[in-house]
Amino acid sequence: MPKDQQIDQLKPKQCPNCIEPNKPDSKFCAKCRMVLTYDAYSETVEDKQAKDDAITTLTEQVAKLMVEVQELKRYRAHAMATLSSP
Repeated sequence: MPKDQQIDQLKPKQCPNCIEPNKPDSKFCAKCRMVLTYDAYSETVEDKQAKDDAITTLTEQVAKLMVEVQELKRYRAHAMATLSSP
């Protein structure tokens, strides 16, 4: 590796958002949490997609449970009406 690249690897990585100097191997800014590398960006996008998928799954599960609760309420009301009628 050329000496110029070795020296560049030791220089602090400056945040383009807040100008904070960060460690050369930092993925995110220590001050403002801005993404500093493409790898960190990719990880952030993947994490967001995983969270979005989890939210979608949970939303679907809650919707199904709400339908089941409504069905149980109707069943209970019908059973109560049947029991109370002579």
